[in-house]
Amino acid sequence: MDKFKFNVPDRDNKRRAYRVNVHGLRVYIPEREESYPARDLSAVGMCIMASEGSFQWGEVFECEVFMEDQSYVSGLYAKVQRLLPDGQVGVSFEELDPRNEARLDKLVLETQKRMINQKRARESSQDPDND
Repeated sequence: MDKFKFNVPDRDNKRRAYRVNVHGLRVYIPEREESYPARDLSAVGMCIMASEGSFQWGEVFECEVFMEDQSYVSGLYAKVQRLLPDGQVGVSFEELDPRNEARLDKLVLETQKRMINQKRARESSQDPDND
């Protein structure tokens, strides 16, 4: 029987979930009545692209995730965990209900599948034995 081996990352590993970049991803914050581009979405958080000084560390806000101008997940609460000088704002999702967690998981998984299929298509088109 083959041996199965895996490593458990130590506590210093900051990545808690797989992240994807989804084309057309935006986050709307009703309290501000403003929408921001977003990237690096995972089931536990995302990166919001904003102007420097737009957010404060530790700030918690309700938000809604849009994909290509269609609401995908609403009623999310995000907490600012990281602020970068170029305006990138790292947030974690707080108190996810099972429905929203499932929707985020599905979006990340579907994006992963699409990326794998695109990579395979590129590789097979470059394979000289494929002619």
